[in-house]
Amino acid sequence: MKTLALKRKYKGIYEVQNDNILISISNPYSANGMGTNAWETIVECKKSGEELRHEWFDTKKQASEFGAKWVIENL
Repeated sequence: MKTLALKRKYKGIYEVQNDNILISISNPYSANGMGTNAWETIVECKKSGEELRHEWFDTKKQASEFGAKWVIENL
């Protein structure tokens, strides 16, 4: 399975983007010490600001694999 080539933006927050799409993967507990320890994946259209997908996963790897699969199937 393929994963995304994520770049760390802040502690617990990773992103990858191109001209049209921004994929953000974050862990609220890791980022600010509060909230869930699950990993959140958000796929957003950069031009419109529209959220295309928003999913939660148990691990960062699962979140990244979902993002990669979404890219392969939709772009």
